Amino acid sequence: MKVTRISENLDHLLEKDATEKRVSVNSLINAILTRYSEWDRYTEKFGFVSITRDAFRSIIDSTDEVNLAEVARDVGGRQVQELSTFWFQRFSIETFLSLLSLFSKYGGVGEYELATEGRNYVITMHHDMGDKWSSWLRSLWDQALRYALRIIPSIETTSSSVVFRFTLP
Repeated sequence: MKVTRISENLDHLLEKDATEKRVSVNSLINAILTRYSEWDRYTEKFGFVSITRDAFRSIIDSTDEVNLAEVARDVGGRQVQELSTFWFQRFSIETFLSLLSLFSKYGGVGEYELATEGRNYVITMHHDMGDKWSSWLRSLWDQALRYALRIIPSIETTSSSVVFRFTLP
């Protein structure tokens, strides 16, 4: 394995951040490389943009409910499948769930929980973005499940969560 040297400034920054997070520099570097391998390398290629949570919430809150749902359905019916295929070279329930997990872990869409019992699935997404974000998530993931995976979910929303229940055929 080739040994790569890092600058003194970067070394100090890593040591400082590791101390603040109460982890070793090695653990911090592993986390950074994991994020790169699981998320950043794909989002850079696919054209993702970064904005503050506050700015994003302002955009969502200023958007008309009907237009928001329409855009979410379009994205859910098209981009979710494209992203999954780009990331995992196929689209299936397994890759869909992996994509949800990655978007929760790195994309800031909310906290993701999955419970399964046989062919029965319950996906819960918790967030702090309000009613319109719940509506967005409902329309987006409903469209992806219905039209890309041919799964009809039952969906419940609150201002801070979306719960999908479905049974695989």
